[in-house]
Amino acid sequence: MENRKIRVAITHGDTNGIGYELIFKTFADPTILELCTPIIYGSPKVAAYHRNVLGIQANFTIINKAEDAHDGKVNLLTTFDDEIKVDMGEQSDEAGTAALKALKRAVDDHAKGLFDVLVTAPVNPSSIKNNAFPFTSQTDYLERTAGNGQKALTILVNEHLRVAMATRPLPVKDIATRINNSIAKNNDANMFVTLFFGCIDLDTKKMEFCNAGHNPIIVIPPDGEPYYLKVNPNMAVGVWGGFDYKGEILDLRPGTKLLLYTDGVTEAEKADNEQFGEERLLQHISAPEFKNLNPEEMVSSVLDAVKNFAGDNEQNDDITIFAITI
Repeated sequence: MENRKIRVAITHGDTNGIGYELIFKTFADPTILELCTPIIYGSPKVAAYHRNVLGIQANFTIINKAEDAHDGKVNLLTTFDDEIKVDMGEQSDEAGTAALKALKRAVDDHAKGLFDVLVTAPVNPSSIKNNAFPFTSQTDYLERTAGNGQKALTILVNEHLRVAMATRPLPVKDIATRINNSIAKNNDANMFVTLFFGCIDLDTKKMEFCNAGHNPIIVIPPDGEPYYLKVNPNMAVGVWGGFDYKGEILDLRPGTKLLLYTDGVTEAEKADNEQFGEERLLQHISAPEFKNLNPEEMVSSVLDAVKNFAGDNEQNDDITIFAITI
């Protein structure tokens, strides 16, 4: 077997976007080239333009095919050499066409086994016009063109969190409906799941949400008292198919904190079977010092309070706590 570094293909994304900035800043660290051989699918002219505008010291080697990639170099494979206008942050058909050319070439090379991993820089789907089928996302495009019949799963990852996207972009109430119908279809054991779905627009500070039978979340305003969020009644998913879930909108302000938890928190018991309860949880969060905690500290504070309350009594349900500051 050929002994070579992992070859990582990277499409340049929307030419009016942040793709080249991400690429250049990533490979500014020379140790990255010790781990892999990058092949950038894009345009030397557009890459040079971004490099000059951003004032980034970045070198790349221009190649015409993936087979010519050099180890220890940032290889830029020319997917088109046309002159195009770059308007940073603007939507344009030219930028969408350039993004699609890079993506198509990468998919073709993937089918030939010319690289090991594909990374795609961000695109604006509304800029891309695809003749074969509507372009809704890169995930959908790769599923259709390179998935060989398999479904794609989008996973968002950082150092502390892994989030898998169970559906494509949908209103949150429709996410609940789809998951409910799927579970209810094959649910001979009559199992059900309570869920809270929330999507926060960081520009407008609006949260679109749907509570499917889950514990009420706690809202902690920056200048007010914490409270349980009142929601439309929705059934837990899996009970029966066809339920019409209701979605809602909550206006949030900068500095607002949200606390979500499972019933393992409120139903934690002492030896005499007394439960921690929603009232005690709200009292704990209403303490003045709680408002100064960051999300990680909020989670630790609630967990410590539950453990101190239960003492040596055995935990009888899972405990999950999630906190976020807007």
